[in-house]
Amino acid sequence: MGYIDEHSALVEQLKKEILNDGYLPTISGMASPNSEQLLNSTARAFTYLMMKHRIFYTVSDGGQLQSPNYTADVQYIRTIDDIFHNQQGYCMELSAAFASWCINQGVKCTVEFVPGHAVNRLYDREGKAYPVDLTMLASSMAQFPILSDSPGATDFANVDRFYTILMTRSQQDEINTYQQGRQDDPVNYSTIDVYRLRQWLPSFNIGGNYLHTRAAAVEEDALQIVENPVWNIDNNLNFEK
Repeated sequence: MGYIDEHSALVEQLKKEILNDGYLPTISGMASPNSEQLLNSTARAFTYLMMKHRIFYTVSDGGQLQSPNYTADVQYIRTIDDIFHNQQGYCMELSAAFASWCINQGVKCTVEFVPGHAVNRLYDREGKAYPVDLTMLASSMAQFPILSDSPGATDFANVDRFYTILMTRSQQDEINTYQQGRQDDPVNYSTIDVYRLRQWLPSFNIGGNYLHTRAAAVEEDALQIVENPVWNIDNNLNFEK
């Protein structure tokens, strides 16, 4: 899971986009006062970004497919930078990108491997899990209206509508298929808790922020630790539906 890069400079740029566009007034992540605002900062915000940047579903190398008609024996994964630059990704890549987004905000997000697919689950402070399957969004991107160059209320309403559908269907798949599957066929289901593994799995895009990643944990004593900025959080957000 070295392709998860919560310290990519792109993540900060994308957060700035959301705020400048006026879609959300704050991105509070782990500092969210309730689960709704946490979901706004994570799943809802990422839905907006995918729709704004038109992230379509495409496969980069077919992976270990057991067929003589396929030549690939290694499945390559594009990073969050690649996905937004090329406007495309498939389930594993989208799951890694979303985990990067969530972990950057201090929100626990796992990658869930289910038969032939990869999805996410993110967790609130009480440990409640929220399934998110971003492949649904990418696979249907051609059906979604293109957002305006300067997104406004109509664009935001469209995003919110599709976000609600995404979360509802993700929850339905979790309840109707994956929960039972984990019990009946545990061999084909697995969970990667990225945050717990982070100290052994450095970010893939090692750049200027390398010294701030857990890849450099052994050098912590030599680093000057500074306090993170605190966001101005509005506890009475009223989102337009």
